[in-house]
Amino acid sequence: MNGAFKDALAKPVKKGDLNGKLPRITRRLEEYFEANSLKGGQSFNHFRPARYFLDEVGKAAPSNDTLARFEEAFVALNKLVKKA
Repeated sequence: MNGAFKDALAKPVKKGDLNGKLPRITRRLEEYFEANSLKGGQSFNHFRPARYFLDEVGKAAPSNDTLARFEEAFVALNKLVKKA
């Protein structure tokens, strides 16, 4: 969210800034931006953070811990498949 709207935000949005009583994150953000306008007359569009995520997700390398957990999971899965 902050990356997608970085040029339009007065300050980064933090989890504590959002209304945790609303069940959907999109609605939380809509409410936040109703009270805190984006610069340049922009409006919140939930597709923009989704697009940003898709563009950026491949740029971050997984940590060694994450890779180790995936390896453990696939080793365990392979053992289960071989038993069947």
